[in-house]
Amino acid sequence: MTQMLKVKHAALQVLPMRTRAVATLAIDYNSLMEYGLLLAKGSISPPESVKDRNRYMVKLYTDREAGQKTMTMPFVSIRDQMVHGRDVVRLERLTTMNLEFDFKRRPVNPRMVAFSGGEHLAFDTVPWPNLMEAELARNLFDKWREKRCLKTLADWDDWQDFYLSHRALTLTRRAGKAHGLQVTKEGSVGILQRVFLRAYVRGKWGLQRGLTNAELAKQVTACGCDTSEFDVKNASKGALVQGVVPRTPQTEAMWKKLTRRFPGLSVKDFFFDG
Repeated sequence: MTQMLKVKHAALQVLPMRTRAVATLAIDYNSLMEYGLLLAKGSISPPESVKDRNRYMVKLYTDREAGQKTMTMPFVSIRDQMVHGRDVVRLERLTTMNLEFDFKRRPVNPRMVAFSGGEHLAFDTVPWPNLMEAELARNLFDKWREKRCLKTLADWDDWQDFYLSHRALTLTRRAGKAHGLQVTKEGSVGILQRVFLRAYVRGKWGLQRGLTNAELAKQVTACGCDTSEFDVKNASKGALVQGVVPRTPQTEAMWKKLTRRFPGLSVKDFFFDG
């Protein structure tokens, strides 16, 4: 019987970056002799002076910054060859580097993993439940990575707060809930703050007015989100809609503090369930 599977590479530790971009972090001598290094540069073109391209790609990836530029050298397109009669040569283009995970699967179990040059964020992946969730995550990540990279657990926490906040507001809006909320620099706790203030000034959802604007602002600030008297005054203008607050570590922590100061609050009124 013809063998169906063939071993093409073997390594002790690899660095998967994105589709068609992977490097070798650790390899034993026998595997190196038989298979060589596992390296795919993902359209990145290292300078001609670089001798160790594997090490170059590892450093490029682990030291990357948002918006970083890199040189690529693609061939002249088939269209240009046919339409303009151009020769098959390489072009030089300085482009924004994109070696981030492509979110074709849902990342889970984030953790830091050590390698010979330091440590980097790693995670497992599982399938997305449906196409809509996959497209939403990829679109949101394209916005998030304009200012940050997924390199540490702190980056992961920031991304999750951004993603879950936008996801909750987007899905509730699609469900016909006209909440008029946007994600601000305060992230998920800013959403909880605004929904809480809207409920308080109306005396809804187990809340009864009794504090001055200044007193209420001080109480909410103590719970985890800076709040001014203007925020309290402005709360009466926004619509009060149930079930729009994203569940994140930040909102869960703020919620515990709010319920100690304002007993009678209901999770069902505030948090998004989906």
